[in-house]
Parts: sequence; C-alpha cells; structure tokens
Amino acid sequence: MRERRLTAQFDRIWLKYQEGRILEGLESLDEVNCFALTFGSDVAETLRLVTLMRDPGRNPLGYGLSEAPVLGLLTRVAKLFRLVCRFYELRNGEYLSLFSRPLIESAIVATYLLREGGEAVEDFRRSSYRDTLRILRDYRSGSDFFRTAPGQRVLRSALDDLALEDLSIESFAQQKRNRWRLQGKSLYEIFGEVASPDEFPFVYGMFSESLHGSWNESMDWSLYRNDDCTFGANPLFFNGDTRAILPLVRYATPPYALWVKRIGLSDQPLQETLLRILKYSHTIYLKFDELYDGPAEGSAAADWS
Repeated sequence: MRERRLTAQFDRIWLKYQEGRILEGLESLDEVNCFALTFGSDVAETLRLVTLMRDPGRNPLGYGLSEAPVLGLLTRVAKLFRLVCRFYELRNGEYLSLFSRPLIESAIVATYLLREGGEAVEDFRRSSYRDTLRILRDYRSGSDFFRTAPGQRVLRSALDDLALEDLSIESFAQQKRNRWRLQGKSLYEIFGEVASPDEFPFVYGMFSESLHGSWNESMDWSLYRNDDCTFGANPLFFNGDTRAILPLVRYATPPYALWVKRIGLSDQPLQETLLRILKYSHTIYLKFDELYDGPAEGSAAADWS
C-alpha cells in the first residue's frame, strides 16, 4: 500500500510532461528560466520519493550496513537539490554553488559505490572514521577536554559509532595505507571513472571557489570594478538562471536508477521516467542556450547530453 501511494505521487508529477511538448510555450529566456524552477522542483521531489521506496519483502523495515550508506548519500542529494531550487526561487543564484558541490560529490560517490559493490561500501564506511580515531588518540593522550561534559559526550558518541559496526582502533590498517581515500582513490579519480575527468574543473573545481572564497569568486560576485581598476563592495545578490539547476540533473539522477535496481524495484515505468528526466533536462537546457547565446550547436550545452 505504501509503495503504491509513493508510485502514484511519482506518476502524478510526470504526467504533465508530455513527450515532444516539453518546450511548448517557452519563447523567451525568462519563460525558460521560470520553467527550469518548476522542472527542478519536480526532479527534487522525485528523488525524495525514490529514497522512500523499498521492496517490503526484501527490506520490510529498512536497510543494513551494506546499503544504508548509499541511501544516506541519495537522501543528501535529494535534500541539496531542494535547497538549490529554493535559493533559485529566492532569486539568489550566487550561493547555489555552495549546495551544488556537495550534491555532485555525493551523487558521484553513490554511483561509484553502487557500481563497485560491497567491498567499496565497507571501505567507504570505514574511511569515515578518521576523525573518530583522532578523538580516541587525544583521549588516550590525556587531553583535558575529555574531563569536561562536552568532551565526555564527544567520546561517548565516538565509541558508540565504533560499537555499531563492532570496530576497534585496530580495524583501520587498510584505510591508513590508503590515506583514508575511498579504495585509495582521490575524488578526481572517482569522478573520472563515473563521469569524465575533463568535466571535473568545471562542475566541481570551480564550485570550490565559492566554498573557500577565492579571489576569482570575489571578483565575480562580491566586488564591482571601477574605471580606474580599483574595486568596491557589491552588496547585491545575483539572480540564477537555468544553468544553476539543469546541469545538476546529469549527476544527480543516475545513482537513483542504479539504486532502484539494487533494492529490487523492477518497476519499468519508474526506470523509464528516470531516463526521461535526463532527456528532458537536456532539451530544456538546449532551449536556454539557443535563446541566451545563439544556436546550441558547437556550444557548451551540446557537450552534456
């Protein structure tokens, strides 16, 4: 009953998107940018619904340690996509990249884990305990912090996390050898396996500037330049456009299609809809590119089909 209700919500969202009529009525750049919000919000809700679905026979209550880490990443992606859409709606495109970077990273890692399977998932879990071990080392070295109430709470939380997986401080030899990287790979390497290394500087590296506050980021968003090459503060926020939402769909959607197969939801219409979402986002983006900067052929939009 619960799964049918979720599927019905899923179907209601996408009934209004008819094949071949996605761009109907979109004649101006403003209309495309407005439609991108509607489409992006529907994508975000769809991703949320997928995280709630499960096969009651296979997983009557929830997921074990072999699948819960992936579900956690997918849930994070869905939440971040909703935040992207919310800030887009607030006409604050300036800080969307703060949500875009962790969204892409979580989606890429989730896709990698689903492709690689159980050993990768276990290594992902264990690689997250680096700071936990640092806490235990500080405790054993006699840090005064652990004599305080906050220190006792931190220590208790660290020990509880280890106990959940029956781990000890000696359980992480492989992770130490790999410098706490997932199967010894950098995010750049994982990104290259899942997507393309050529895309990394544009869809992930540039977002780092907003996160860390680089000089280029300041010139783009927080300063204005005078004729004499001096700068002043720009306190205004910039609006976002279609480019702030639709390219994210390319990275966000694939792990959900893999997840549906992994958990035994062999619903063919569900699989087809997740594929259609990718197709529709590309179609809308090409329309934006056509109106914004000439025909899409030979442009950046043509490269992310």
